[in-house]
This record gives sequence, C-alpha cells and structure tokens, in this order.
Amino acid sequence: MNKSDTDELLELAALGCGIAALLALLRPRAAPTAPPGAAGPEAAAPGPLGELELAMRLAARGTGPPGPTEPLGPLASAGMQEALSYDPIQVTFDITTGENIVVPGAFGYRTAIYEFSLWNPAVEQDIAIKNGSTTLKPLPNFPVQAGYVLALNKDPHWKLDYNQPFIISLSAGRATGFLKYRPLEY
Repeated sequence: MNKSDTDELLELAALGCGIAALLALLRPRAAPTAPPGAAGPEAAAPGPLGELELAMRLAARGTGPPGPTEPLGPLASAGMQEALSYDPIQVTFDITTGENIVVPGAFGYRTAIYEFSLWNPAVEQDIAIKNGSTTLKPLPNFPVQAGYVLALNKDPHWKLDYNQPFIISLSAGRATGFLKYRPLEY
C-alpha cells in the first residue's frame, strides 16, 4: 500500500510532537512556589499549562480507547474552558425531499444540538429529525407555513450517538432553517 501525502504529513507532525514532548520533559522545571501569605495544599496547585504542553496533552487524548473521556478540566484555563463551552457552530439549511445530512458525523465525537429552527414553506409533509438512522423527533403531517423551534439553551436539546450524522428526512417538498451545535468528545 502506498502512503499518501496526507499520511506522510501526519507521520511528520507526530514525529515533531514527539520531539517537542521529549524536549519539554528534559527541560528543568522550577518547583511551584506559593504566593506570599498563602498556605495549604491549594497554594501549591499549578496554574494553566503553557501552550505547547496543553497542545501535547490535548493531542495525546485522542490516542486512548474510544468512549467517554475527561473534559478539558485542569488542562485548560478557565477562559479557554468557557470559550469552548459556549461557542456553538451555526448551520443554515435549505433542503428537499429525502434524507438530508445537516451535520455530518465525526469519528470519535458526538454532536450536541443547542438550538433548532425548521420552517415548512410549501406542502404538508412528514418530517423526521434523526440521529443517524434513529428517529429523535417524528413530525407527521407537518402543516404548510408552520415551524418547529427549540430555543437556544445552555444544555443541549439532543446529544447524538458517537460518529452519527444529524439528519432531517422530508417526505415531499422543501424545508429551511438553522441549528446551533457543538462536537463533543465525551
């Protein structure tokens, strides 16, 4: 089997990360010091990791077995955790009859839907909102000039299974709308 350019670039990147990790391990580290007036074990807790070390730990997370993993927790600063937690991706759609993949599945990730809005402009039809082949929400005989809305929420309305696409199935006609989602590793 011949290697593609992508495979060679991935191997080169992995080698570079390995060398950077070894250099980071060989670099002498200063012992953590407590701020003046602080006492107790909480004073010795390390702060957020440097960019290189954070990148190395995040890259290593994908090498374990599939399934639930620990959220970024202690790896990222509070500001980074907040940015990752509340920044959903918005997708608009204008789809027609059949199975329509609105958000494709991604290997090792689940899709969390935080907001959803669908408009049926033309004909009465059966609509099904799906997690891969599993129906999340059937909307039979959905009326013309009607909508289905789930408002933006801090917690997801739906969490899809690992590697599964978000699909909207239409029996006849067309539908438009948008959704906000985030890929989740755990």
